[in-house]
Amino acid sequence: MHADSNVVSVSDYFYTDNYGVLTRRTACAIIKFFSAKGENCVNIHHELVSACGDSALNYSNVNRWMAKFKRGRVSSTDLPRPGRQCSSRMDANKERVENLILSDRRVTVEDICAHMRRTHGTVMRIIKKDLQMTKVSVRWVPKMLDDSKKEIRMTCSEEMLTRHHSDPHFLEKLVTMDETWIPMFNPETKRQSKQWKHSDSPPPKKFRVGAFAEKILYSIFWDQKGDILSYPLPKGMTITGACYRDILKNHLLPAVAEKRPELVGNFILHQDNTPPHKARIVTEFLVEQGIETLRHPPYSPDLAPSDFWLFDTLKLSLRGREFPSRSSLGSAVYQSLKHIPKDSYKKCYEKCVGHWQLCLDKEGDYVEK
Repeated sequence: MHADSNVVSVSDYFYTDNYGVLTRRTACAIIKFFSAKGENCVNIHHELVSACGDSALNYSNVNRWMAKFKRGRVSSTDLPRPGRQCSSRMDANKERVENLILSDRRVTVEDICAHMRRTHGTVMRIIKKDLQMTKVSVRWVPKMLDDSKKEIRMTCSEEMLTRHHSDPHFLEKLVTMDETWIPMFNPETKRQSKQWKHSDSPPPKKFRVGAFAEKILYSIFWDQKGDILSYPLPKGMTITGACYRDILKNHLLPAVAEKRPELVGNFILHQDNTPPHKARIVTEFLVEQGIETLRHPPYSPDLAPSDFWLFDTLKLSLRGREFPSRSSLGSAVYQSLKHIPKDSYKKCYEKCVGHWQLCLDKEGDYVEK
């Protein structure tokens, strides 16, 4: 700007971005610097053009920034501006979308778009960001619980939590049981049938098949250390009070003596409320043997560890396998229970404690898996 060789040019003194273009912030700093030295607008603009060419600020912008600095402006950065308000997401449109959803909880986004005459993206932003709403599937529950059943669930959960907190060995003494049907063949799940393939190879195919008609009822007893007894009901028999009493007397007690000798005469039985479990002949036998039972609320598979964990885990390991005989199925059930990691049984018991607490927190309503 001066003929004096000691004056440094703009191109030598200031930095550009990665593309060799002088940034707007740097250009404003240049204007501020030379304006403070008393240079006029014409000379400053000339220096910017000589250093940056077409990327330099035009004369009117240079003049505008000089006027700002002379009025006392300190910052060389543009102040934030609110910008133009997005009319498609105004409060009136948000209210219209919310009213459409509340009037029909199953309305589709496409229907809302057609009614509102807005794009799919705009409607989704209103639903997700402004209204904080999501579309979820209906949760199936075993039974619609009335207040009395919820009260029973809360009472039982509170009793078990109290026992757990007052007795550090409560879970160690707890033996849980339930019955379940296991088919001789059950096809593998779609997820189990997944396999790797190249992008140019066709996907694998298989025929749709159903579970074989023949299935066996198993009574499974277990604790936090693992399985104790998996007893298949003989073919042609149904579970009755007398039958269940015989299972307890002739199979469970010997199994406990063999696998859990420390629990002999000192375990607590957790079973559901099916009629065979509550038959008088069974109750009298349990009293006679000194075996305590826990009260289980009706219609509560979410509070029964066999229902919310063990049976699903067991049956998943048996899917896709065909068993020609009852003995081969029994051997597979025994091996599958053995192969479940021991710590998984313990984690399930700990999860059961969490279910008791959640039942109280939800005021007796069902607990998610």
